[in-house]
Amino acid sequence: MSTFLRKVLVCLAVWALPLAMNAQTYQVTNANFEDWSAAAFNGEPQAKGWNASNVEQVGMKFNFAHKETGRNGGYCMMVQDQSVGAMGITETSPGYFSIGQPWAYLPSITAINQATAGTSGGQSWTHRPDTMSVWIKRTGDNWDKEDFYLLYYAWEKQAQGTSYKGKNTQCTSHSETNEESDVRIAMNGNECKTTVAGDQVCEGMWRERANYGNWTNIKVPIYYFNDNTPKYMNMIFSASNYPNFRANDGLYEGNSLYVDDVQLIYSSKIQTLRVGGKEWKGFDPNNTGVQVYSVPEGTTAVPSVEAYRGAGSLTNAKGTTKSFPGRKLQGSEITITNGTVGGTPTTIVVRAEDGSSTTTYQILFQAEKSSNAKLANIYYSYTDIHGNQQQAAISNFSPSTYNYTVELPYGAQGVPVVDVEKQEDEQTYTITQAASLTGKATVNVTAANGSGKATYNITFKVGLLADNTLQDIKVNGKSIPGFTPSQAVYKVSLPTSTTTMPTVEGVSAYPAGEQTIVYKAPSIIDGGTYTVSVTTPGNTVAKVYKLNFRLEASSYTYLQNLSAGDYITTFDPMNTTYYVNMP
Repeated sequence: MSTFLRKVLVCLAVWALPLAMNAQTYQVTNANFEDWSAAAFNGEPQAKGWNASNVEQVGMKFNFAHKETGRNGGYCMMVQDQSVGAMGITETSPGYFSIGQPWAYLPSITAINQATAGTSGGQSWTHRPDTMSVWIKRTGDNWDKEDFYLLYYAWEKQAQGTSYKGKNTQCTSHSETNEESDVRIAMNGNECKTTVAGDQVCEGMWRERANYGNWTNIKVPIYYFNDNTPKYMNMIFSASNYPNFRANDGLYEGNSLYVDDVQLIYSSKIQTLRVGGKEWKGFDPNNTGVQVYSVPEGTTAVPSVEAYRGAGSLTNAKGTTKSFPGRKLQGSEITITNGTVGGTPTTIVVRAEDGSSTTTYQILFQAEKSSNAKLANIYYSYTDIHGNQQQAAISNFSPSTYNYTVELPYGAQGVPVVDVEKQEDEQTYTITQAASLTGKATVNVTAANGSGKATYNITFKVGLLADNTLQDIKVNGKSIPGFTPSQAVYKVSLPTSTTTMPTVEGVSAYPAGEQTIVYKAPSIIDGGTYTVSVTTPGNTVAKVYKLNFRLEASSYTYLQNLSAGDYITTFDPMNTTYYVNMP
């Protein structure tokens, strides 16, 4: 677990409501947020069945969750990042709420840097939905600086962890049961010590850096690791980078997330169909008419058929991508009635787990060569700005669409290379690769029967630089301590003897002229705010860094380095105790 623990500053206790969920229903209780408890926190009622990241410390209370007007005139839940603190220490903390229990741990009042926190638990759950539908609004002056999260996950085994990463990035000993990072091992695993993993069954995650001023319905696909039935489930809705990134790049006060009418959707559609143990790339989940599958000439027996849902992949904020194989439809969810080769279609009846819908498919097996010349996918590889090889699939690919324009990222080098995935093994194809970085590649496909043909054209272009963050900012030739490209506001202490405006230099990670940097000095030094604005050809919205100058005697008491011969090999300015083994 990374260091998002900015709210655990002196002595933190997370307030929460007891769980009151009914695991026997296919939906979560109070999903429309109309039921609010008379038991208030800091004078505000709380949504029944949900736990917010509200905090109480040294006699002061901070509300992160609020009862607001919903999309249809009723109520909704609103969570907001905000600053909390005491005893002169204030930092911005993440606003989120969950079915599970937000928690925080501080070893002692003198061990603030070891503070750690997260979310544990959820509710008993044995269902397997396919989509989580959520109505949201997302606002705030800094919405473009951090992601918001809509998260669903379910698991089998009671998880246990005994150590979690603290604010100082070191591991703090503390035990939790069913902590989110001990369950979501693949996507946001505990970086310290998970003693018993939760055996995650599925996950649905929506991570986006966007502003939604009006109510918007977002449907979050739920992907499955396996065919198993879960025992527990949790949801987390966060206005900030928590939980996936733990806000290492800063949190922004005022970013708000409004949530209303959460619904779990159970589908009766087949996502992928396997015939004879192999995925049929040409299967259309939306086609309830007769679909034809060609089997080798002379085949008399209908091949085996298996249906799957929940396959896909997710990428978290750290760039980790995990593929989900999906789950096989079994039992009362599916009935398969075999037909005959060249005669009666095989019928597949799929029922949604909650009984809300039924879909019937018909597959006619024909013992003849296929006329299908459509591809299953088109991939391209290129060399990025750092010289690394990257591969991606055409994002909007459809087998029946034959012309594409692919924008390569800024800084791409060399010539992109196209590769394809066939729908059927007996198809053949030829690829004419692009001649330049911005050239056109052509793929000609021939069906197994030799008569079916298709041509796909892929034209490449290179995008403009969109990154408007700086690599560093120097004041009088020295880097700002703790500079982070995404963080916009800094306090800069200057010697009390300073009489002339400091020299400020923005350091770009790109060639000269790619970023436009504009400097604006204040009229005064002490108490003045120096701004550094950065724009790029692909992003005309300026990233504005604010340097708040203060003339003051330095209070920084940490060393830059410490040595005792060659015996101290790793120095941390925040660590004040070292044990040195002498020869």
